[in-house]
Amino acid sequence: MEPRYVRYVDANINWKYVDWQAWMLSDIFGDSSINEKLKGAFSRMEVDWLNLYQEILRIELDTEANKMFNTIYMNTRTTMVYHVKPTSGILKDIRKQIEYNIDYNFENKTIEFIQRVPGLTADTKTNGGKLFGEILQYHEIFEKADVIRMSMALQIVLYTILMKSRVWHKLVKSPPAKKNNRLQKLTDWYKQFRHDYSYYILSDSCPYQMDIKDLRQLRDTVYYTHENNGYVFEMAEKNDLKGLKEVLDRGFDVNSRNGKRRFKSLLHLAVINQNEELFDLLMPYKPDPNVPDRFKMTPLFYAIEKSDEKMIQRLLQMGADVEYRDEHNATPVYWSIYCSTLPILKLLSSHGATMAVTCMMNRNCLIKAAFMDKYDIVQYLLQFDEVKKTINDADQRGRTPLHAACWGAKGGREGKKLAGVEVPDSEKSLEYLLDAGADVGNL
Repeated sequence: MEPRYVRYVDANINWKYVDWQAWMLSDIFGDSSINEKLKGAFSRMEVDWLNLYQEILRIELDTEANKMFNTIYMNTRTTMVYHVKPTSGILKDIRKQIEYNIDYNFENKTIEFIQRVPGLTADTKTNGGKLFGEILQYHEIFEKADVIRMSMALQIVLYTILMKSRVWHKLVKSPPAKKNNRLQKLTDWYKQFRHDYSYYILSDSCPYQMDIKDLRQLRDTVYYTHENNGYVFEMAEKNDLKGLKEVLDRGFDVNSRNGKRRFKSLLHLAVINQNEELFDLLMPYKPDPNVPDRFKMTPLFYAIEKSDEKMIQRLLQMGADVEYRDEHNATPVYWSIYCSTLPILKLLSSHGATMAVTCMMNRNCLIKAAFMDKYDIVQYLLQFDEVKKTINDADQRGRTPLHAACWGAKGGREGKKLAGVEVPDSEKSLEYLLDAGADVGNL
């Protein structure tokens, strides 16, 4: 998977809408651990479809067997009082009953078809005719099958493989004209599956085959149409805590993000508005402190921007990642140097944050601190051996910390500026750097 794709999804789309199969099966089988077990299983370059099908089928049979046990056996007083658990023998017998309803002959033929298809989808221009023939041949098998007896494992694997095939999408939009070539039953099943699980399947195309343009459309579908959670965020902004609590109690995902608010979460709003009441309200629902917004900034970045030491402390206690990187590859430490103070930097350091970090353009913390005339931070950073090793490191423009410290109010074409405002030389930073062994020869 391309890094650019991963970065875009991280910043703009909840992964569950991309990796929808794991999310859907987790809900259907009522086991959240399934989401973690199958995460990314359908996105790999080379998927072992047989093993994947067998793994999902095992989960399906185990889940159904336990449900049936609870229905048949747990209605007696003894089992209810003593919380009797099914023995392996009982579960085995129940599984046999469930398996009796599955047409394994048809399932095996379908898996054989599924294993042949990926090699043909790699080059549609060359193998389009062969793939069409494979689909026609399989449809003859599908027409004779009892769709009701298909396992969920087979359905989701079959749907996914068809979804990944461009030839199949062309056939669905423009069915063959000849009667003996029509794929009516398979097409009807495919469309019905898409309709039945439209809550999870938000696009006809496979998310892992989308370009950035298609991903933007998926993002808009998720946040402007599918979730439509703006009213919840309005409650948070208006400090309607009673109404917000009612919504959260009904099961609203506390980690949901809102597209119109640059994909910020409720925790982002609490931090940005320095609303401790809202922050306290969210705590029982266990919000994730590392949910990023559109700029890949977690709530910790905004707490640092506000120099809100109390909020920072609380976020760190929740498990906020002190090494998280935003879209410019900056960590909370780098961000604190840019827009906060030494006490905040020390607080991050006390929680194990790395001081020797670089962001975009290979610019390290010493360069940034010296550039901004934050000599107290320069002095503090030079106490760390890991930072001292970077004292002569240059960024992509060839500028070292010494350059940043003595660039000059009128140096360069327009002088040294920060957000349009001229920044003075940093004489004290220069002294600290030279005392620490900065090489003047690099100037």
